[in-house]
Amino acid sequence: MVEDYVTTVVRREIVRGHERQFDAWLKRFIAEERQIPGFLTATVIVPSGEPNVRYIVHHYSSSEALVAWEASERRRELIAEAGRYSVPHFERATGMEAWFTLPENALPSAPPRWKMALVLLGAATLISTITRYVLGSYLAQWPVPLDAFVSAAILVVTLTYALMPALTRVLRSWLFPSERILTAGATV
Repeated sequence: MVEDYVTTVVRREIVRGHERQFDAWLKRFIAEERQIPGFLTATVIVPSGEPNVRYIVHHYSSSEALVAWEASERRRELIAEAGRYSVPHFERATGMEAWFTLPENALPSAPPRWKMALVLLGAATLISTITRYVLGSYLAQWPVPLDAFVSAAILVVTLTYALMPALTRVLRSWLFPSERILTAGATV
């Protein structure tokens, strides 16, 4: 069964004069988070023109993994410490809406449509080609509606849970070129 990949986005406004303390805290926080089973990646975005704002995008393999981390005593201690340096704003997303958007219009709500179309077209072409190469002779023997359904299911599931999250991480600086992006995590 495919796990319910979950993303949280935290916007932190740093108290002026505490940027160094906050950034040191953030490194420790992410180092602790990396130890959590189910943690995938964390991405830190510093919007241009807003040196006292950080967006921290956390990716987990499941809601259960995220809830376990959120309930931990160590996280509570770290969050309490961060309160001395910053004010948080939280958002949570599951599935496709997390691919191309960030909260509160920190970045454009999504990259330009032509960039999204190129990424999706490339990913869909790759998956369709592999599916046809591996299963084409079998699918050709099935009725067209069943063939179409199986091909579409493979495409959608692979895009949603594997290829698009990976491509968005890899292409983030191209998709959002005006932002300074720092990445940290096990798979980035």
